[in-house]
Amino acid sequence: MALKRLWVPLAAALVGALTAVTLAGLLGARQTALAEPRALVSRTIMVPAGAFNPADDGIQFVNTGDALTVNYPGSGMFHAPLFFEAKSVTIKKLTLYAWDNEDGHGTCVLLYRTSPTAGSEIMGQVCSTGAAQGTREFTESDLAIRTINGGYAPFLRLHVGTGSLHFYMVKITYSYTAGT
Repeated sequence: MALKRLWVPLAAALVGALTAVTLAGLLGARQTALAEPRALVSRTIMVPAGAFNPADDGIQFVNTGDALTVNYPGSGMFHAPLFFEAKSVTIKKLTLYAWDNEDGHGTCVLLYRTSPTAGSEIMGQVCSTGAAQGTREFTESDLAIRTINGGYAPFLRLHVGTGSLHFYMVKITYSYTAGT
């Protein structure tokens, strides 16, 4: 009998505790979960001259890895693939590093995105301008298309004119939302 007196309150306490835990779980499930904050990450990628391959076998050029020059007379077109660390990125600006001591020929880098169904689209470009001695920085932040997502394969197209032109690298500044 004494054992029965001990089990009845213990069983009642256990049933009460389980009921409280179950109700708390059910009530908690109806609460709105707080969203995890997503951070905006900004990055840059530097694509050196050595990453570019000629688009035509007939181009006479020198690519030392840190500089690309087309032999006189002539011009050339080159391509480099791009890879980003996130599924979707927003391009902020393109920066070209080049030596341009010519008045009208210039060096241009075009950023493309491609897809099997739509072909390729120019997202933006940056070109060297004006004749001056020394390596200079040319920046473009007004791009026609800014977003590249997993459905597109981005690449760069480089045009190098003839004369005193040397391409060194292009810097791409971009951002993405972490965790997406």
